[in-house]
Amino acid sequence: MPVEQNAIVLVVYTIFEFLKFVIVVYNFIFFIWILASWLPVNRSILILRFVDNLINPVYHGLLKILPPIRFGIMDFSPFYMFIFLTALELARQMTYILVMNLLSMII
Repeated sequence: MPVEQNAIVLVVYTIFEFLKFVIVVYNFIFFIWILASWLPVNRSILILRFVDNLINPVYHGLLKILPPIRFGIMDFSPFYMFIFLTALELARQMTYILVMNLLSMII
């Protein structure tokens, strides 16, 4: 492969790996957010406010679309977010395969 073609493949690979990293980090932050919601912690701590501001728009957006899952006092609605993030990672993987196949046909 010429250098230009290798550079294109490397850029595409880097973009998709960065997206994978973002999804994994967001999943981890969401897990921390769930654990923090079980503990009596001061929500005005800077890091917890940052996590709240990062998680709330997506999580509450999903809850506006989907009904809450509650059994007694247990709320299983956070599973929506884990399912959403898993579906997002699956879409990223499938798109990566499609793009790389298209690049191999073009190049």
